[in-house]
Amino acid sequence: MRQTIVAAGALLALASMAQAVARTIDTAETTPVTISNGDSLTVTQSGSVITSSTSTPSITFDDTDVSGAIQIDGVVESTGDKGMEVDDVSVDGSIIINGSVTGTDEDAVDVDINQEAVNGSIINNGSITSSGNNNESGIEFDSGLVKGDLINNGTITSAGDNGITVYGDDDDNLSDNEGIIEGSLINTGTINAEGEAFDIDDNAWIKGGIENSGSLNSETAVVVEIDEETRIDNGLLNSGTIEGIDGIELRGDSSLNGGLVNSGKILAQDRALRLDSGTTVDGVIQNQSGGIMAGRLAIDTTVELVNSGQLYIKELTDAQAVADTGSPAESEIEGTYTQSTGGLLGVAVDTPETAGSTYSALQVRGDVTLEPNTTLQIDVKNNAQNLALGDRISDIITATGALNASTLRVRDNSAAYDFNAEINEGRIELLVVEQRIEPIPALSGYALLLLSGLISLLGFRAMK
Repeated sequence: MRQTIVAAGALLALASMAQAVARTIDTAETTPVTISNGDSLTVTQSGSVITSSTSTPSITFDDTDVSGAIQIDGVVESTGDKGMEVDDVSVDGSIIINGSVTGTDEDAVDVDINQEAVNGSIINNGSITSSGNNNESGIEFDSGLVKGDLINNGTITSAGDNGITVYGDDDDNLSDNEGIIEGSLINTGTINAEGEAFDIDDNAWIKGGIENSGSLNSETAVVVEIDEETRIDNGLLNSGTIEGIDGIELRGDSSLNGGLVNSGKILAQDRALRLDSGTTVDGVIQNQSGGIMAGRLAIDTTVELVNSGQLYIKELTDAQAVADTGSPAESEIEGTYTQSTGGLLGVAVDTPETAGSTYSALQVRGDVTLEPNTTLQIDVKNNAQNLALGDRISDIITATGALNASTLRVRDNSAAYDFNAEINEGRIELLVVEQRIEPIPALSGYALLLLSGLISLLGFRAMK
């Protein structure tokens, strides 16, 4: 006869799992709810948990792994603490918010599971709000593993800090289930944050890449920050809007594998892209046709940047009128810059070299290729009152390697002057010239005959 021996601890765990049920809240709760027996949870549309404790979240999961999914269809709100906390337990399903979750002076949704796993995805289809000024996030995922995706399809608002924060651990180990997302970090909705909209930090690892097709906004900081030895695989794709002080930053020995593709808008008051020395980009940075990227470039790691859309290297003051707003700014690229046919590089010009050199400049430590029929768009500031005929604006584009350009079209918004682009020893300069008067197109013989007949007819009528 076969004998099975089960340890006492395992018996306790089995007993706990046997007691776990699918719990439902479909009425109004006004005291904090703590689930420590492994129950899954659904807060229905008619249910709510609204509390005022300053020391306990409205809903807490702890002690025992959650046996199913967590789904919030109703209202979860704390006026003094976190909205919902999942603490040191695994979740055998997804965490889904279809209703609303609010935290005050704390994270709205805190998933701090310490090497445990969410065996599904974390998805917001509703509204998540973190109010107060205590460095809180809308969603904070810390030190665990998500086997699916982390997705925002709804709205996340953070008044004090970040929209979504993903933390790993500072032990320099990317393989110990601390801050790992097996799928992707995705936004199709709207995130408005005082700090970063996406903050990926402390050795976090996002295996499926980052995708934004919605709106990511920051009031005071970089919009997407990839920091502290973080690893992003499968690239960063933006087809939506990224808008803030800085657009995207890669810092602290982090890596971006799969490149960066923008077909939407990256609008920055300062830097559109900041890629620090020591970081790694494996893949091409592409501003695709239809894509708009505006702000300084501070790229100090070797990259290949291909611009087939509109790239404005100036600091924006009004993101709604990119072509004609913004201040001159210097940009740097370590690597190569290629502007494809149909691509546009926008610069701002205020004063020439002899009067302070207030103009945009693109400095490339490598090769520059401007394919035929690309455009240089000049935003002339202060109604050109600081410019004069014959002024030379040096080093609009410089290359330490080869500079290849053929038919570069120059356009401007000045009613006073035009500009000639000149290539001179690895750099492109602008010369201020007189406003060109477009010639009247020559008339064909048939058109001249018609015009002559019309003049004769008018003359005959006038004689009568």
